[in-house]
Amino acid sequence: MLRRAFLRQSALFGAALSTGCTSDDATPTAPGKGQPLIDAHCHLFNASDLPTTRFLRQVVFENYPEQSFHVMGVWDPDAIDVAIELALRLLGTNTAPDADQEIRVLTNKAHPERTAANREQARQAAIEEMAGFLLEIDRRSRNQGPATMGTAGEHDAAPPESGETKFLDFVIGGKPGTARASAVAPLTMIEARAASARAFVDLGMFSRYLEWFSLFRLYRHVLVDQLVADARRQGFEPVMLTPLLVDYDEWLFEDVRTPLAKQMEVMDYIFRRSGDRPAVHGYIGFDPLREVAFRANIKGTVSSLVTSRRALTEQGFVGVKLYPPMGFRPSGNHKPYPK
Repeated sequence: MLRRAFLRQSALFGAALSTGCTSDDATPTAPGKGQPLIDAHCHLFNASDLPTTRFLRQVVFENYPEQSFHVMGVWDPDAIDVAIELALRLLGTNTAPDADQEIRVLTNKAHPERTAANREQARQAAIEEMAGFLLEIDRRSRNQGPATMGTAGEHDAAPPESGETKFLDFVIGGKPGTARASAVAPLTMIEARAASARAFVDLGMFSRYLEWFSLFRLYRHVLVDQLVADARRQGFEPVMLTPLLVDYDEWLFEDVRTPLAKQMEVMDYIFRRSGDRPAVHGYIGFDPLREVAFRANIKGTVSSLVTSRRALTEQGFVGVKLYPPMGFRPSGNHKPYPK
């Protein structure tokens, strides 16, 4: 099945899910009034499914630096590495449960980890992680010392602040460009924990992103339940969720802890769960570059097209996700191709 035939088949699945249940007053501030809801574009992945380091560095911070610094509250490129470090810590890139770990929980072969099974536990773990991070970068900033060249004179300019110092000033002082009052003394764990807890609630958009990052530590099935609970809290009754899997790693040159085939497997277990839940059937991610690498015997042992076909015919998926920035161009792709 080549690309154009593949698209024709995928379009049949996409057409069935291209509409949802809406109303004129279904705004974020208006209750859903019990109306049914189909979420045709949601994401339920955690940090083990994503190439987080390269995605944050190359896509977010490099392609959208102004927006990124505005969100982080630090308008200075020197803080970019510190911001990325913090984001990766809070995302739980190395601790988020992979597919095999979650399958063992779903099949009652292992007890769930508290910080992966409960949103508040994940949040508290992220607050503690951030407190330790603040202590670490405070020590680093002090070990670096002032950047000096030769003998300081009366008219010498002040040494530049490090990215660590600027970031600490914002998180602890609460305002970019304002030095914290206690900067002379080393940061204590009590101060770091207080600053971290405050950052999760009292720093505007920065706080919202911290909360969002903590969700990436959770099991995927817990994210399903959280999404359903959030919709019901707004007065809607979810009847179907169609989570989209993504396949970024070939384009970002970073392998993920949970490969796409394993993501497909764990999602199949999630699709089959019983109980008071809406139907859940996802879209499998498809990356043309991965298929090219497979056909050229460069990388991979399984065709991406074969994986997609299996997802649709055996694993409960109802569509395919083709993401244009990751190598798919839906139009204007006739020959001659660019070299």
